[in-house]
Amino acid sequence: KETDFNTCLDSGKYDACINTQFNEGLATGGTGTPWSLVVTKSGRILSINGAQDYAVVKQIIETALND
Repeated sequence: KETDFNTCLDSGKYDACINTQFNEGLATGGTGTPWSLVVTKSGRILSINGAQDYAVVKQIIETALND
C-alpha cells in the first residue's frame, strides 16, 4: 500500500544502505539509469550508462567477448 511505502520511506530505515550503494555506483562510473557493468574474462570492466541503443550494447558485449 502507498501508506506503508511512505511510512517506510519517511522512517529513513534504508537511507544508509541507499547512500552507500549510490556512492559505490558513482565511484565505479555509474551516471545513468539503468546502469550495467560487463566484466570480461580478463577482469576488464565496461560500463553501459543509461538507456542505450541495441547497437551500442551489442558492441560493448562483442568487445567484452573478444577481450
